[in-house]
Amino acid sequence: MLSKIFMFVFILEACIKIIAMGLILGQGTYLKDIWNILDFLVVLAGILELTVGQSSGMADFSNFRILRPLKAMKRLPSLRKQCGALFLAIRGLLSVVTFILFMVITFSILGFNLFSGTINYSCRTTATPGLDAVTWPKHPNDI
Repeated sequence: MLSKIFMFVFILEACIKIIAMGLILGQGTYLKDIWNILDFLVVLAGILELTVGQSSGMADFSNFRILRPLKAMKRLPSLRKQCGALFLAIRGLLSVVTFILFMVITFSILGFNLFSGTINYSCRTTATPGLDAVTWPKHPNDI
């Protein structure tokens, strides 16, 4: 219910801005600003979610609700600076993440090649765990 109220407020805000500024044609219109385009996409996804609903397989439009807090960045320049700094930090950490991913893949391949097939049937002799197994054969042919 609260989501529908917020969606109505966002739709009303977008309609007022479109009426005041114009939609596309002209200087300084609604869709000339990148933040207004983001607002318009959030409102459009909300309208699709409200009209089509969850039952028709269009539930992915509800993921656009995550973009609603980004509307506050337009009004708060300090938040915009902080998000910009966060994006720059993430870009700087990309090389570290790439190196860690390379190391994980390398050691995964190494472990797979070293231990492939050596741990088969070493914990139990039956298909399901039970207390009837007394000996622990190393290979299924030893049973």
